[in-house]
Amino acid sequence: MSWQSGWNALLRQPVGVSFVNGTGTSGIFCGVQGNELFILEYLYQDQFATKHYPISSIRRLLPFPDCIPLGVQPPVPTPLPWPPLPPFPPIGQPQPRYEDASFFPYYYG
Repeated sequence: MSWQSGWNALLRQPVGVSFVNGTGTSGIFCGVQGNELFILEYLYQDQFATKHYPISSIRRLLPFPDCIPLGVQPPVPTPLPWPPLPPFPPIGQPQPRYEDASFFPYYYG
């Protein structure tokens, strides 16, 4: 349970909760009392509820990542060093064979 050592830093922060059964939830981490973890969750419309979960049922408590500011574009991935594959012909037309050298023009020249 090494993830429990970071609880104080996550107090009153938005978190994702991963349970040992494979499900999860998210909300504001309100604290720990006894053997239970308290999370403020949004229900619907204007309703919220503080729910409590046994610590033994929790696999991880994860902080939400930072948002990308509006107007800032995410980094563009570096293009691959080779050209893209040619498009396949439409259905109904002869399909290329793997041994056809024209199908791989950048491998066979």
